[in-house]
Amino acid sequence: MLVFYIATAILLSLAAYVFYKTRSLYERGRTLPASISIGWLIVDSLDVLIVALSAAYGLWPLSLNGAVRTVGVALALSGAAIVLAGMAEFRSARRVLGDGGIAPHNHGDL
Repeated sequence: MLVFYIATAILLSLAAYVFYKTRSLYERGRTLPASISIGWLIVDSLDVLIVALSAAYGLWPLSLNGAVRTVGVALALSGAAIVLAGMAEFRSARRVLGDGGIAPHNHGDL
């Protein structure tokens, strides 16, 4: 049980840090560097891992039937496949995850 509290505290502190960095970069009109994009991926992954493990160990029981679980896993895998396909298509993780796009709030040419 203590492990889940520690993991949740780490998740919240990492999420606050990544959110603060993202907000400050967007307010300055800059693109996200790959490190911040990877930070968001880590936050999302840790969140899913905490929920899945707490459900598996009965700390937060989720009564989902087989069809709902199958759809959830299929959605998660298809999302991962889309990200990987984007990386393969653009031949770059940086262009998919950040640090290679158009700066937000920089619409002078529109």
